[in-house]
Amino acid sequence: MATSRWCPSCGAEYRAGFDECADCHVALVDEKPPPPAELPGEEDEGAHHRVVELTRASAFEADVIVARLRAAGLRATNPGPEIYGSLSFAQGIPVFVAEEDLDAARAVLEEHLTPTEE
Repeated sequence: MATSRWCPSCGAEYRAGFDECADCHVALVDEKPPPPAELPGEEDEGAHHRVVELTRASAFEADVIVARLRAAGLRATNPGPEIYGSLSFAQGIPVFVAEEDLDAARAVLEEHLTPTEE
């Protein structure tokens, strides 16, 4: 019996025999991942936002990036290492943002990654 495989990033389902998501270029997993967590503020606005992946980082760094994005007033979340298990070590934890916040989030990420001179 053939089993389905899923992309841990976008949740797309693939039939047996595929090893990588055609869109996200990440290794497929055998268990269907849960949907990304709701973005902060989404329940207050009463609308759902398309969520896109901004970057991947270690669990600690993903938490720091999410905190910086939220401090900048952007909607961001990361599902945490418990959802991605051992994949988090190889590929990092994804950081998700609302699609309409993507450009601003990229600017915050670039600022975060740029070393400061002392």
